[in-house]
Amino acid sequence: MKKLTVLALAFAVMIAGPAAFADSDLNVTHAGKGTLEPPIFADVANATCTFPGPATSFAINLTIVNNAPVEIDAWGIDGASANDGHIIWDTFGAFSGPATLTSTTGIDTERVIAFFSGFAPGESVTFSGIDPDILGNPSFGVTVGGIANSRTGARGHGQTFYSTFISDGVNTYAVIGPSASAAGGDFAGLMRDLSPAKTFDSPETESFGAVKSLFR
Repeated sequence: MKKLTVLALAFAVMIAGPAAFADSDLNVTHAGKGTLEPPIFADVANATCTFPGPATSFAINLTIVNNAPVEIDAWGIDGASANDGHIIWDTFGAFSGPATLTSTTGIDTERVIAFFSGFAPGESVTFSGIDPDILGNPSFGVTVGGIANSRTGARGHGQTFYSTFISDGVNTYAVIGPSASAAGGDFAGLMRDLSPAKTFDSPETESFGAVKSLFR
């Protein structure tokens, strides 16, 4: 009788399958998996990025807020598709923390990548006095509204998400995250610079509006 009871319990466990287990630090539950995987930031914006207006202003400043549950270690912007034209970032202004800006690449090109340490959840960083020019026309006055349609991306905890800057008529902003409306954009350059370990055959055809990890 005892042997039958043990067999019955074993059969019940087989039917139920492996128990769920949690990554308590990130409040993510992984059901039925044998090993923890890097979680996607489900329903959480990775970052919000704002060039404060008015839209006609030539004073270009940027604030990035980390809304992710982990540190952001890299952020990038590609101005090739901006409304005012093909933007070249002549300078990217003065940086203020509390995070540390460890390096910046791409100055005097259309694609600037900033690398951070200590850019913790809930914190913000600012770049003040940015000088964007237009390719072939360095005297062109780029406005806050003219930066709209530039591409952007942020990386944290081994995952990268992308978005597109839009203008609300005053500010130009982007919400980077898994639910960002970024489908259809050309993010090839940012992918190469922010996600160098990932290879894409046709990056411009990928859909970024869906919940997706682009960096493993």
